[in-house]
Amino acid sequence: MKLALRFFMLVMLSIILSGCLNTEFKEYYFLINDDGSGSGSITYYNLVSSEEDGVDVSEDDFARLVNNWLYGDSFELDNPDMTVTWKEIYADEVQLNGYVEFTFTDYLKIGFSRLEIADGYVLEYYLDDITETVIESNGDFYTDEDALPVVNWPVDTKELSVKTLVKKDMKGAHSLLGLYQEWLKSGKEQQD
Repeated sequence: MKLALRFFMLVMLSIILSGCLNTEFKEYYFLINDDGSGSGSITYYNLVSSEEDGVDVSEDDFARLVNNWLYGDSFELDNPDMTVTWKEIYADEVQLNGYVEFTFTDYLKIGFSRLEIADGYVLEYYLDDITETVIESNGDFYTDEDALPVVNWPVDTKELSVKTLVKKDMKGAHSLLGLYQEWLKSGKEQQD
């Protein structure tokens, strides 16, 4: 039931935000302590704005990225069982990226579950979005176009990583790198 509710909320959020701010790849990293608490990070590679009804809305999307995600609490509201310790947006030579670090008190509250199998247990992690395709992991991953992507690890695994492809078709996507560079030059990141 909890998974179904979470899935419904994510579908509704993606409908509300459809056609706007997106990322090409995501990379998840989790470090789980013996007591079930831990830390993690998510890196968003190539943040882009997708056209909305054929209109470039990248300025609005960049403003939303800065105001709601970087300086706001949209990530925190979407992930209430994670405590954010650091957020940033940064550029490499060709694209704008985002990065968030967090801690958690119980891995079972952030999307993991323990699944009993014939010879013990495995850790299982459901990704937040059916549109993400797992392309790399230190666990075993399964992708089905009709279900949420899932990754499994042996239950005693402490370091877990997953890389996903989020936006496959980059047609109509506008890089936010130029807007980020203008924002840095304007000094607004000092004021916000």
